[in-house]
Amino acid sequence: MKKLLPLLIFTLFVASCVPQIQTQRQEAPQNWKAKTLWESEEKIQRVIVADIDPEHSGDEIISVASNGEVVYIYESAGQWANDILWVDTKSLTGAAVGELDAAHPGREIIVGGEKGHVELIQFDTKKHQTIFDKGGSIHGLSVAELNAAYSSQEVVAVDEDGNLFVLFKDEDWESSLLLKDTGRLRDTVIGDFDGTHPGLEALVVGTSGKVIQVYVENGNWKTKIINESSEALGRVAAGEILGNIPGPEVVIVGDEGGTYLLKQEEGVWSSEEIFRDNDGLRGVAVDNIQPNLPGNEVVIFGYSKNVIMISLKNGKWVAKTLWTDSDRAHSLSCGNISPSTSWKECVVGGYSTKVTGIFY
Repeated sequence: MKKLLPLLIFTLFVASCVPQIQTQRQEAPQNWKAKTLWESEEKIQRVIVADIDPEHSGDEIISVASNGEVVYIYESAGQWANDILWVDTKSLTGAAVGELDAAHPGREIIVGGEKGHVELIQFDTKKHQTIFDKGGSIHGLSVAELNAAYSSQEVVAVDEDGNLFVLFKDEDWESSLLLKDTGRLRDTVIGDFDGTHPGLEALVVGTSGKVIQVYVENGNWKTKIINESSEALGRVAAGEILGNIPGPEVVIVGDEGGTYLLKQEEGVWSSEEIFRDNDGLRGVAVDNIQPNLPGNEVVIFGYSKNVIMISLKNGKWVAKTLWTDSDRAHSLSCGNISPSTSWKECVVGGYSTKVTGIFY
């Protein structure tokens, strides 16, 4: 025993010198609840939370599935209602919401998928119009005013062939191919990310690991790479997380479970891994979903089936599992789907075929 004692002391000393993983994993308290809001017959490919109907209090949900369904989901008099707006003949993977028809009150829905088309749909009349038909299988869509030269907002569309398109309406809907990436493009988000550029920018991610910025300069479309990861990327989101840095931060998630925070300081982008799940990630959002925590939280969802909330506590990233789905994830979005609360809720969908709300 005396001979083993020095070895034991040395082993404990070495262990104490190994850096500890900064992200702490905890189980969520019992006040997180999950509720099924819609069930399809096939996989839910994308869920989007947005304020679509100006007459309805709070946000609504759009779900698209591999059977081509576009479903409008909303809370009414304390109950959850749904309406199938349109059914495509092929699988749908991308969806977004924006102001794309000045003659129509409220916002419009755009969806895209396996056919390579982008369809514009009115939530109330169910009228739909094909505004683009030149892509590969569409995986990601985003909408906002990027270019002041056009009367309506513009659409960023990305496909599995690596094509990055912008769609814009002059008299008719037109499109421009901005670049072809070396991998599949999967997701896009629009916001005011770049402090060196006036106006909004779009960010695009995919299997090449690049984070590509789309912006307008002197009326011309431009692209540049702001970050490159060694991990294939699946989703991107943005929001205010770090109070000491102006503007929103960007969060990207990857096929190997990595969650990365991108921030810009004095025009220079940097990346920090804030969490690693044990499987690929297919959903990420930044929003204020827990009212007793300061600021916004990061929420992720992936093939591990877990909905995980990540937040800063005493300078360290803390992760909590809020809920576990019955099957793998494919999408996550957050917003004010329950108008009775001042904070936000999240909606998830995937291989379980269910759209599930996560409530605090």
